[in-house]
Amino acid sequence: MNERTPSDTRTLRVIVVDDHEAVRAGVQAVLAREPDLQPVGGASGADQALDKARARRPDVAVVDHRLEAGDGLTLTRQLKALPDPPAVLIYSAHADAALTVAAVVAGADGVVGKGADADDLCDAVRFVGSGRSVRPKILPGILRSTASRLDPADVPILGMLVHRTPPSEIARVLDISERRLDARRWAMLRRLTGGERRASARARRLAHACL
Repeated sequence: MNERTPSDTRTLRVIVVDDHEAVRAGVQAVLAREPDLQPVGGASGADQALDKARARRPDVAVVDHRLEAGDGLTLTRQLKALPDPPAVLIYSAHADAALTVAAVVAGADGVVGKGADADDLCDAVRFVGSGRSVRPKILPGILRSTASRLDPADVPILGMLVHRTPPSEIARVLDISERRLDARRWAMLRRLTGGERRASARARRLAHACL
């Protein structure tokens, strides 16, 4: 992030999900130094994180991409399905454009690298906690490459998600229920996190046409 943005007056409650205890403790210590950021728990895996989120109702979850017990993107979809979902900031050593596209499909509100300094990490938490987004720039080539791994019918969904179209509007445009849209996003995420790299020629053509 290139500029500091003042936070609003409320204190943001944050949980930190990382399977390395030292990383969790370090992030929580950084957040605790800020008067408007309050760490309210940590978790090493997906199940523990969901339990903490249900019990403590954080405003923001800082989630590592790769967890020994589950993965951060699947956890993001699960967190977003909670009755009172937190904003989710993916915190990864590999915060590149490809991860960012998958994070968008998962419903993450932001992506930040583990190499970010303390001020940038805290500002990223503030951004997503206030309903804004922070993420690396997604170049067209990366977007087309990612789209080619999806079912052709899901490429328009990807395009709208990347352009921050609200799910309710996506469902309206596609004339499907929001529940059906959620199911399709789960299928998209499984393809992107399952290592499927071969794509049909039709999917590649549609990706170029739509994106």
